[in-house]
Amino acid sequence: MELEGVTKFSASHLEAEFPSWATPKLEALLQARGVLRSRDWIGIDPARYGGVGYGNVSIRVGPMRRTKGQRSFVVSGTQTSDKTSTTHQDYAVVHEYEVRRNWVRSSGPARPSSESMTHGMLYDIDPSIVCVLHVHWPECWAKRHALKLPTTPMDVRYGTPEMARATRELFETTDVAQRRLFAMAGHEDGIVSFGESVDDALSVLLSVAS
Repeated sequence: MELEGVTKFSASHLEAEFPSWATPKLEALLQARGVLRSRDWIGIDPARYGGVGYGNVSIRVGPMRRTKGQRSFVVSGTQTSDKTSTTHQDYAVVHEYEVRRNWVRSSGPARPSSESMTHGMLYDIDPSIVCVLHVHWPECWAKRHALKLPTTPMDVRYGTPEMARATRELFETTDVAQRRLFAMAGHEDGIVSFGESVDDALSVLLSVAS
C-alpha cells in the first residue's frame, strides 16, 4: 500500500513565523477545516492509510493575476491532520511552485502539505479560485462513477507532477469547472473541491453530503 502523507516534491522551505499579513485570510479556512475534521474527512485513523494523517486545505493569499507558478497560497502543514483544531502555526505559505521541476518554495512554521503541487495547479488554472479543500471521503469516492464525478486516472498517484497535470486535463476534458469537485481514482478516498471563497468550496462538499 502506498503510504499517505509523504512529500514527493523537492522543497525549499524556510522555517519562519507565520506572516501577520496572511493571518486575517486564514480565519475562514480554520473554521472550514474544523467542519471537515468533525466529519472525519480530515484526520487520522489507525485502520486507514497505515495510520498516517489525511486531508489538507489551502487559501490563495497572493494577487490573483500574478504569474503562473507564483500565485501564493497558504496550505496546511504536512502531517497536521491528526489535530482536532489548527492555528496559524500549522500552516505554510507556498510562494512558488513548478510542476516541471517538481519543486515548491515555501516558508512558515510548518512544512507544506504533500499535495501542494495540485493546490498550486488549481490556482494556476483559474485565477478566480480562492480555496481548495482536499478530503478523504470513502462514501463519496466509492460512488464517484454513479455521481459522474470528474476523476483523475487510476495510475496517477497523489502529490506528483502527474497528479497536477491530470488535474489540469480534467479542466480541458470534463465539466469540473462547473462541478467544482473531482475524485482521485489512484488516491484512495481522495475528493477535492474548490471555489471562489472558503464558504463556496465547503458548500460544494456539503451539498453532496446532504
